[in-house]
Amino acid sequence: MANNQFHTWVLTKGQAGTEIQCTALAESLGHPFSVLRRAPIFPWSELPEPLWFSPLKAYGDNTILNPPWPNILITSGRSAAPVGPAFKKWLHQQHNHPLFLVHIQGPRLNTNQYDMVIAPRHAQVKGANVIHTHGSLHNLTPEKLQTHPLTTPALIQMQESPRLKVAFLIGGMSHYYNYGAGEQHKILWSLKQLLEAGHDVMVSASRRTPMPLKQALRSRTHPHLFYWDPEAESPNPYHDMLKVAQKFIVTCDSVSMTTELCALGKPVYSFGLTPKQRVRPCRLERFRSHLMREGFVLPYAGYFTPKDQTRSFFDLPAVRQAVQEKFQAWPAAG
Repeated sequence: MANNQFHTWVLTKGQAGTEIQCTALAESLGHPFSVLRRAPIFPWSELPEPLWFSPLKAYGDNTILNPPWPNILITSGRSAAPVGPAFKKWLHQQHNHPLFLVHIQGPRLNTNQYDMVIAPRHAQVKGANVIHTHGSLHNLTPEKLQTHPLTTPALIQMQESPRLKVAFLIGGMSHYYNYGAGEQHKILWSLKQLLEAGHDVMVSASRRTPMPLKQALRSRTHPHLFYWDPEAESPNPYHDMLKVAQKFIVTCDSVSMTTELCALGKPVYSFGLTPKQRVRPCRLERFRSHLMREGFVLPYAGYFTPKDQTRSFFDLPAVRQAVQEKFQAWPAAG
């Protein structure tokens, strides 16, 4: 079958952090692809994945059972993990249609149900068909950033400044970290120190950032401070900030932002937060520790170190090659 006859589906719940990983891989494979966003209904929405019965009914309709069916299905996220194997089995039994199944992130199910599983090292997913990455998948490269046109007037002006330009990227509440009063004070104190050091500072919050912290950031006025709020009507200047910045500080709760920054060839500092008390160790702390051991990020302790050039990594090319090699050797691809 010629490559241009292949079609890929991307199936996720629609969350940006999971979908972008799937679309980055699908696009890199060079086949046409479609994106399906589906969220499970009750009772599947309340059940742990190993207890899902009849996964193909979890979306409340049969839209994924309609042809033309894909040759490759890329899933990501907990709610898509049980659907992929069930769909693969249904296609084989009912229509003798082969499906190459790839899941991104840990599926919390037996990895043998998938043709390939792509998971970051900190997720500690094991299996003969598992490809380990340093972080999440994305398609942002220095070359793409170089050609990105600046559109934010304040950042166009800041680009011409002789001052050191720092992007401070702030996440928010999650399963793993709190943003209590102490953490918020530490962020605001660090911002104050950066401005007093004579730097130009670009700050971005997220929708998960606690409202008191966003309100405090909104109230800060300084000629060398640019702040973007997710509630603002203006377009997200994320890529503008990445292009203008010479150094990055990112809170450790965001795997996706940290991973993207680590591909750009600029110094990356990880802003530590206090993990929530959990029975099991925080997996995002494992992620941060791994990146620090490998020299991809430095811990931010209120200052920049003199020699702070961090190493870069970009997982997508190696993952794409591994998927292509296994897919080309797959019997149904012949």
